[in-house]
Amino acid sequence: TGTRIFVPRGEEESDMIRVVGTTDGIRKAIEEIQLISDERSKSDIVRLPVLKAYHPLIAGFDNQNIRQIMEETGVRIHVPPTATDKDEIVVSGEKNGVAMAVLRLTAIYEEKKLMCGEVSAQVKKSQHRFVIGPRGKHLGAIQQQTGVVLEVPPPDSDSETIILRGEQPALVHALTSGEGSA
Repeated sequence: TGTRIFVPRGEEESDMIRVVGTTDGIRKAIEEIQLISDERSKSDIVRLPVLKAYHPLIAGFDNQNIRQIMEETGVRIHVPPTATDKDEIVVSGEKNGVAMAVLRLTAIYEEKKLMCGEVSAQVKKSQHRFVIGPRGKHLGAIQQQTGVVLEVPPPDSDSETIILRGEQPALVHALTSGEGSA
């Protein structure tokens, strides 16, 4: 636009943007700034506080719940990988879609907090690979059939405790199906 644009620094109290140049250049610069501002004001980012233990329960088998909410609302939902220690789910996109997705995710989270429990099972370290199965096949099958998520300690850990999380009635079923695969 052939103009110079002065934007206040973050620590400054002013929110005025100063544009210096020719009248036509200033007009074009203001239009561009307004377009950018309008576009940014339509979008939103929400960091939803959700305990890490509930991430796979909310996401559902193969992230089905997350995909369905993203399709219906047109937003992006980021559930951190299990290896990270983040107790949040990030929702971004158009404001109305974000609000709808946050409501749905919050409802699922609250339901899971009420309905789900946790059971620990001691399984010899040498048997963990049978519980997991090739490429996590058994873990996925148990989650798909019962809705229960198994948390197996990493190979470099000395722990023999496998944690099962899910709805109370399904925990017993998952325990028995886990015994059949090991």
